[in-house]
Amino acid sequence: MNENYNGQNQNENPQGMPVCPHCGAPVRGEATFCGNCGNALRIGFAPMQQNVDTMGIFDYILMMILFTLPIVGVILMLYWSFSSSTGINKKNFARAYLVLYIIQIVVIFAFTLLFGSLFTSLLSLGY
Repeated sequence: MNENYNGQNQNENPQGMPVCPHCGAPVRGEATFCGNCGNALRIGFAPMQQNVDTMGIFDYILMMILFTLPIVGVILMLYWSFSSSTGINKKNFARAYLVLYIIQIVVIFAFTLLFGSLFTSLLSLGY
């Protein structure tokens, strides 16, 4: 591998044309990214990485406790689910909890309608 004055890592094929160090495809000398695989060819241009944070068991337990708080829990679920600064692990956990929370509300509403109407009809019959 040769390194030129720009700090660009280049291999050269027999015709003297630079090639991508990742996939070996020919690239133009001024190219920043490989047109074949998308690999960054110049130092300082790295592929974007997601905000990854590692969460331990204490973090998950603390989030579950916070989610049980009536109003604060819903606000935190929404914030962590849709914030761009939240790590991917926390975001996915908050989204999963939010989906379960919505399913729980729908099931409770359905049971309330079903058994509420059944209870009302029983009362009207005199039981």
